[in-house]
Amino acid sequence: MESTDKHLSFAPAKGCRQWSLGCLLIVLLFVGLLCGLLTFLLKPRSVSAAGEEPLAVWLLIDNSNSMYEKDGVGSDPDLLRLDAARLFLSYLGVDEQDLVHQAGVIFFGTGAETVVPLTPLTDDENRAALFSQISDPPRMGWTDHLVALQLAQAQIEAVGGKNRTAIILLTDGKPEWPNTITQEQQADYLIALHAQSAQFVADQIPLFIILLSNQTTDQDEAISNIWRPLWAEMSRAAPPGRFYVARTAGDLPDIYHDIVLALTGEESAGVVMDMQVPDGGVEATLNVPTDLAQLTLVISKSDPAQQVYVETEDGRPVTAVSPSVRRAGGSVHSLSGGSEHAEEVWVIEEPPAGAWRVRITGPGEITIWQDYKPQRPIPTPTSVPPMPTPSAII
Repeated sequence: MESTDKHLSFAPAKGCRQWSLGCLLIVLLFVGLLCGLLTFLLKPRSVSAAGEEPLAVWLLIDNSNSMYEKDGVGSDPDLLRLDAARLFLSYLGVDEQDLVHQAGVIFFGTGAETVVPLTPLTDDENRAALFSQISDPPRMGWTDHLVALQLAQAQIEAVGGKNRTAIILLTDGKPEWPNTITQEQQADYLIALHAQSAQFVADQIPLFIILLSNQTTDQDEAISNIWRPLWAEMSRAAPPGRFYVARTAGDLPDIYHDIVLALTGEESAGVVMDMQVPDGGVEATLNVPTDLAQLTLVISKSDPAQQVYVETEDGRPVTAVSPSVRRAGGSVHSLSGGSEHAEEVWVIEEPPAGAWRVRITGPGEITIWQDYKPQRPIPTPTSVPPMPTPSAII
C-alpha cells in the first residue's frame, strides 16, 4: 500500500434508484460471493482432518514501499514480517515426523515474484536455503494484491499434488497504482478479486489475510470502508481461513502461531512465558502435564544471540541429540554456512510430566508458547456375548 492522495474510492450510490456504478458493483460482488459459497457447499468435502495430510502453504508477503521506512512512517522497516514467517516455517518443518510439509514464498508490490518455489521443509539444509532466499527483500513499488493471488493460483495449478493447500497473505492496506485509474477499472479490479476468491473457495483453499496497520492506514477511509471488510469476507469464505489485524509488526509472531495451529490441529496452552530477560539471565518453571503424545515449544526472541536451555524435572537436558526431540530455527548450520535466527521450535515426543526448568541467557524480550498433542485413548474392546453351548441349541 503506497501512501498517496489518489485514494481508491467510489461515487455514492444515491439510494440505488438508478443503476449507478456503485449499485452495480454491490450486486456483482454479492452474486460472485454467493456463487463461490454455493460451489464450496456443494462440492464433496475432504474427509481428512487438520494434521492428517501434508500441507503446501504459500506465503504472499507485501514488500511495497509503505512497508519500509518512508518519511518517518513505515509498516515494518525492521523486517519483522520475515522473522514471523521463519517462525511459521520452522514450526511446519519439525511438527510431524511422518508428514513432509512444503512451503513457497511470493513477494509482491507493483508486480509479483515467486522467490521460493514450493520447497519440502524436511531438514535444516532446506529451511536454511529458504530463509536465505527471503532474507533481503527489495522494495517493489506500489501494491497489487490481485496479481499476487493470481500468481499463487498459477503455482498451485502448476505443481498439483494432493497436499492440503493454504495461502497466507500479509499486507498493510489496499491496492495502489502509480497512475489514477477510472471507476470502471476499479470496479473490474474488485470483480476480478472476488472471482479469484471464489476460485479458492471452489478448490477448498483457505485464505488467511493479515492486515498490518500503521498510523497512515488507520486514517485511510478506503481501507476502513472497502478493503478491510473485503479482506475479512474473503478470509471467511473457505474454512479455516481467518482475517487478522496486527497493530504492530511485533504482533505478527502470535498471528502466525495461531495460523499454524489452525492448519495442523495442534492444541495450545498459549503463551507460558513473556518477559524481559535481564543481563544475568533468568530461570522459570514449565509445567508439563501427563499423557502428552507431543510437546511443542515455540520460542520468539528479540535477539538471536539469546540462548534457551530446557531440563526435565529430573534434571535431564532436552537436546536435539535425543531421538525423541526435534528442533528447528535458532542456530542453523548448512553447507553454505551458519546463521542465527530469533525464532526456534522444539518438538518433544512423549515428554515426561513434571515441573521442567527453563533457563534463558542474554538480555532481551522472549516469548514462549506451549503447544501439545494429547495421547490418543486406547479403544476399549467391545465385549462379545458367549456362544450358546450345544445343549442349548434346539
